[in-house]
Amino acid sequence: MCKVVVEKEPIDNGEIVFGSSFSHAEAEEIVNELAPAAERGRNLTGPLNTTIDGGFVETDYSYEHIVVREFGVTRPAVHPAVFIMISWRDRTCASARR
Repeated sequence: MCKVVVEKEPIDNGEIVFGSSFSHAEAEEIVNELAPAAERGRNLTGPLNTTIDGGFVETDYSYEHIVVREFGVTRPAVHPAVFIMISWRDRTCASARR
């Protein structure tokens, strides 16, 4: 596996429902299960790892071997992890075949 995206099951017609987000504890549990601490390597995350752009928020956690990105929304309330993307630095994804 080179990249994985995790989101809560949508509630409405297969669309992403922005109010359906992971709690901080749930997000941490998912990352720990898919990329245990020993597999991640050193934590390289800098102090300014969150970007807010309009109504969207992205938080990046950088490690030696992986990058974790949590994407959320700020409205109507802050939901920091609508979906989580984990990418492995040392693995190359095969191109999609049709």
